[in-house]
Amino acid sequence: MKTNSYVKGIALSSALNLASKLLLFVFSILATFYFGAQGKTDIYWYISSTLWLVITIFHSLNIAVIIPEAMRRRGQEGLQSGMHFFTFFFYFFLLASACVVAAMYASNPVQLLAWISKYQTETLQAYEKLIALFIPLFPIMLMVSYLSSVLNAYRHFTMPVLTGLLNNVVTLAFMVLLHRYLDIYVLLVAAYIGNLLNLAHLLYIMKRDLSWDFSFRWVKMNRLFKENFAMGLFGNIGNFLGKYALNYFAGGSAPGLFTAYTYGQRIANIPTEVITDQFSSVAAIRINELTVQQERERRKNVFMRSTRMLIFILAPIAALFFFFGEPVTALLYQRGAFGPDDVRHTGTFLKYLGMLIPLYGISTVVTRLYHAGQIVKFSVIYSTIANILLIALLWLAYSYWGIWGLPFALLTQNAINVLAATIFIRLFFREINYFKVLWYFVWVLALSMAICSGVHYLSGFLMWSWWFKLPLAGMLFTGLYVGINELFHINGDVSEYLRTWRHTLSPSQAQKRQAG
Repeated sequence: MKTNSYVKGIALSSALNLASKLLLFVFSILATFYFGAQGKTDIYWYISSTLWLVITIFHSLNIAVIIPEAMRRRGQEGLQSGMHFFTFFFYFFLLASACVVAAMYASNPVQLLAWISKYQTETLQAYEKLIALFIPLFPIMLMVSYLSSVLNAYRHFTMPVLTGLLNNVVTLAFMVLLHRYLDIYVLLVAAYIGNLLNLAHLLYIMKRDLSWDFSFRWVKMNRLFKENFAMGLFGNIGNFLGKYALNYFAGGSAPGLFTAYTYGQRIANIPTEVITDQFSSVAAIRINELTVQQERERRKNVFMRSTRMLIFILAPIAALFFFFGEPVTALLYQRGAFGPDDVRHTGTFLKYLGMLIPLYGISTVVTRLYHAGQIVKFSVIYSTIANILLIALLWLAYSYWGIWGLPFALLTQNAINVLAATIFIRLFFREINYFKVLWYFVWVLALSMAICSGVHYLSGFLMWSWWFKLPLAGMLFTGLYVGINELFHINGDVSEYLRTWRHTLSPSQAQKRQAG
């Protein structure tokens, strides 16, 4: 559970992350059961998602600039140099988050939220206490995110995820026991408990396993790092504005629609959080190391195999959400205060937001490649242009179709991101044939949609409940998809893993036959 190899790190941390996210998903299911989709849930999820967007400014800066530089120092100057560098930015982020909290309180939280959203001040004043209590959660969440990334950089892939898993059990139990007494505030209190436990355990693990030195030392930074840091900060603020524009437009919709959008997004985000983020975090460490070692050919192989594997896994999930979005939503959420209209709205969002999953997968690995190559300036320039385009697309889509147009704006902008990577990879990573990635994506997505369309058509002949039809459709799709891969070798890594798995099982089966 300490230092993991890359293969074991991906496998074990992804499995633990899946369990952790499943618990979080149970948490959201219970939240819909207890509170449904209404005005107060809209406000809660709006503030929650906004805080997470602010955290992404720091988290992305950490991944893009701080971790590559710390790993360079660790490799060239020694372990203590890398540790002191990470500790310096631990205190930097802590101070920065404290300043953000002070600024929020100084500006009057209700007035600030009314100014940056489509909500009316009168509506927000009814939830003034909820808004004020949310703010101190920000630095706690930020430090949990930062320390988890640091542990990943030291190949402690599983421990941060295991910590989150155990804490999710605690917060889930807390909500079940106290929802009747605290109403919507139980979600906030549970978030405080989970994040504080997580932070305490991460600090303990770093001290115990890495003998971490948390004493503050000023570190010298070269000109290149300062430029990358400034450009990265500028670019991440631009990314925040682009993503926040989505919340801004969605937040002005009819009561309950923002909650429905949030729940549709939460389902669609599960593959990204469980598979893409964990997979790419582990792969990024390897890409960073190979970049430092100037192993361009091996870096190319890691990039190509990573993107192909993610596409092979994520494209079928997107197809399943597209054809079975509403039944999935109904099975997960339709109970208690969450009614049929809420299911229909959430299912519609899921249908189209699910198509973003493989696009996110490709963009994430490409972004990790940019970070390793430290081409921050060029990526920030493009990111700024992309976010201006996203805001324009969101405004245009909202003007014509309201909240229902927002997923199409996201799809358009993310498709452009995937295509635009061709330019950067051609300029800075000539050894990588990115056109093969694009062609592979088109081919695998088309195959997944074709198989899923047939399975969806056949399921229409069954008069059973979706409780039976949906698992049956999933198993049929998986069998066909894996079978076609075995015949045509669409992904050789998957075929090899399956052969290894079968060979691993065969000796035990032979022993059973001999024993019989």
